[in-house]
Amino acid sequence: MELRNNLKNLGVFKDFSDGSLKSVFEAGNNEIIEISLLMNKKYDVICVPTHHFCNLGCVMCHLTNKGLNKKMKAINIDNFIEALIKGLTKPTNDKIKRRTNKDKLLISFMGVGEPLLNLELIEEVYKKEDELKKLLGYTEINYAVSTMMPNDNVLKLINLVTENNIPLKLHFSMHTPLDDKRFKLIPSTKVKVEEALAYLKEYRDKMQKNEKIMDKYNIFHRTNDPVEIHYTLIDGVNDSDDELDTLCELLKEYQIPIKFIRFNPINELKISNKEEKWIKTINEKVPGLRVKTYSPPGREIGSSCGEFTKHYYHQEIETEEQLNEFDEWKRLHQIHEDNRTDYLSWDEYFMAIAKLSAMRSKDPSTQVGACIVGRDNRILSIGYNGAPNGVEDEAFPWKREGHALETKYLYVCHAEMNAILNYRGSRKDLENAKIYVDLFPCNECAKLIIQSGIKEVIYLSDKYAKTDNVIASKALFDMCGVTYKQLDKDKMQSITISLEEQKPR
Repeated sequence: MELRNNLKNLGVFKDFSDGSLKSVFEAGNNEIIEISLLMNKKYDVICVPTHHFCNLGCVMCHLTNKGLNKKMKAINIDNFIEALIKGLTKPTNDKIKRRTNKDKLLISFMGVGEPLLNLELIEEVYKKEDELKKLLGYTEINYAVSTMMPNDNVLKLINLVTENNIPLKLHFSMHTPLDDKRFKLIPSTKVKVEEALAYLKEYRDKMQKNEKIMDKYNIFHRTNDPVEIHYTLIDGVNDSDDELDTLCELLKEYQIPIKFIRFNPINELKISNKEEKWIKTINEKVPGLRVKTYSPPGREIGSSCGEFTKHYYHQEIETEEQLNEFDEWKRLHQIHEDNRTDYLSWDEYFMAIAKLSAMRSKDPSTQVGACIVGRDNRILSIGYNGAPNGVEDEAFPWKREGHALETKYLYVCHAEMNAILNYRGSRKDLENAKIYVDLFPCNECAKLIIQSGIKEVIYLSDKYAKTDNVIASKALFDMCGVTYKQLDKDKMQSITISLEEQKPR
């Protein structure tokens, strides 16, 4: 897959409260593409649009503006893939460098536009999955669609998903269970609520009968239910008792999980204070149904469904006051990525410290270094394998073979032991710390690591994996909740340190 450069980068914006990133691109003629990367703990979630603009007129959408007459245009696959890749990676001159190191990616079609009106894009993205995995380094990719169901295209989606074995979760943006009211809130939909729920049920039935789909789907999700209702409670708009009663009846009949998406106020619309009452009532009337609440991340940069950077879409009708507001928002949230990109990662840095420490070892056959790092990526202690304090290095043998008293093994202190014992600070700092070591710890060092409170071991080599003391070491770690991982040697850089004088800054 070739990375194109057809799009103009308008900026990358960060919500510093949770790390969410929004990348904004222009495809020409003010055709905007917004990509939002959310920092999920288990896998990357990237929220993507299907259109450059949306004129469907949903009342609760931040993009809605009756004073703007603009056409809705579908995003083509080439521009979409370019924006997707650039939203997931940092700008570099020579290679792709991902913003995260997670193995799995969820592509969520929930940005500008209605996904069911651009099913061709979803199909084309799926066809490029293998290329995306190879380019970006993901092992698994799943998909999600958030739709207000403007028409019966959900039937086409069902065929698309089942014929191609696409692991795709379907979210239905209901917003109210009352048809008359819903047609006013979402004027472009022609599907009644019960029709939509019947479609969801059919989608679920077809998905769950397909083992290939569900095997891939279950890698990402806690339950095997591929459908969900989304409901945003808005004060005085869709939070009446009549709506609650009707919703409970529908949920009882269709047994579809529901998630309440907390509203980000827009203009005169305010978030409802009835969420707790609604959840309690649903739990009482529909026992056993999965009911969740969700505060979307990236609120400071408008990364939730229905929230966009209005400036890029409304420039034609923007007032001076609105422009000033945008400029202030931009000043607070835009990040600049013209810094070096070939710097060491934290893992590379700390392992390099361990390797450098190992160079102090007098052992002629095996030099091992260790580096202990606190929760805030602060180096706490270092060590290397060598003689105990007060013992001259020439005072005992360094041989590996022979009578026990004539070899090094009964005399040498291992790197992990020295690093732990060298630490002079509070023991609390070692709790939940990490230790970097270039050789997997033996069972004796494993005991020290466990007793000190260190909770993670990062190592390079495991060449003694089949020996009794390393087997015992891993058993001890597993029993005591100490995790361990091996760094990919191929990804570790060869580090050369120059002692030449730096150029003037």
